[in-house]
Amino acid sequence: MKKFYLGMETIRITQNYDGKTSHYNHSHGTPADYPIDMAGADGGQSCYFAPVDMKITAIKGVGSSTTNTVWLVSTEEVKTPTFIDKVFMSLTHWNDNAMKWKVGDIVKAGEVITWEGTDGASGNHLHVCFGRGYSDNWVKNSKGSWVDTGDNKKPQEVAYIYDKFSKTVDTCGINFEHTDNIDYDNFLPPRGYYQKGDSGENVEKIDDFYMTKVRGNYFGEYTYWCVKAFQHINHLEEDGNIGAITLGKMKEQGLNKNVRLPERGWFTKGDSSDDVAIIDNFLCEKVKGNYYGDYTENCTKALQTIGKQDGVYDDAIDGCFGAKTLKTAEYYGFHY
Repeated sequence: MKKFYLGMETIRITQNYDGKTSHYNHSHGTPADYPIDMAGADGGQSCYFAPVDMKITAIKGVGSSTTNTVWLVSTEEVKTPTFIDKVFMSLTHWNDNAMKWKVGDIVKAGEVITWEGTDGASGNHLHVCFGRGYSDNWVKNSKGSWVDTGDNKKPQEVAYIYDKFSKTVDTCGINFEHTDNIDYDNFLPPRGYYQKGDSGENVEKIDDFYMTKVRGNYFGEYTYWCVKAFQHINHLEEDGNIGAITLGKMKEQGLNKNVRLPERGWFTKGDSSDDVAIIDNFLCEKVKGNYYGDYTENCTKALQTIGKQDGVYDDAIDGCFGAKTLKTAEYYGFHY
């Protein structure tokens, strides 16, 4: 599987999708699309390459008053910064002589789709839109703008910037995810998720990520779920708080003997102190490794819980690390 990326060798965006010049009504009407103007290196006629194999689904405008536009859909599912699926793209403003393709053609990865132009525009550029799935036409939105049909997405949701291919000059304030590798190896195992009992290099990457979330001096969701894992393994009451019995058992297993309970008699969610930092470091050592055990499972539950609270995860809090959990982890900074 390949990653989908912006297809110009120089990334110079002169108007983003909120641009008041001509894009605001596109992105603020219903339905909306999210165009960017790409002007390449120097205002001349830079070309746009196919980042993956793409099929031409529609061509409009050549020889007519309609602005020249081509729609393309990836022939296979691709990896984007926010999903895995087929994607579509439309390119507008190329000149009549800059389109050698016809509807139904497959433009292979690395081939030129077209060049910047001035058809319907005052200066050389391409008006570029992206989406998930399929598109081959426009529809007029509530603001009077003609927008692509289909599941339109913001460009940073669909396309990476491939640093080995493109030089980035100006993204016009859009925060694209960069990559130096366009080959995407599916991180998940064939069954589609990691679960208790699994091990290996990818599990170690998950554990390393969780260690960064547990470490600190704050008794948050990750500390809470790690304490529950500790209590489960040691046959203690699984309440997620650290009272005298849990603290004593931790000290038996190497926790600094100088840690003292707060005046109330237990540590709980929301606490923050140097003693909590010592406990977090102790729990990090339990998470560390390449085995998907109780700690990894419970850290996954912490991730899923936080994701639900933030509205970025909508599945079960089950401790299994599947596609939706992976996407949630990526949202919080997981890289592999």
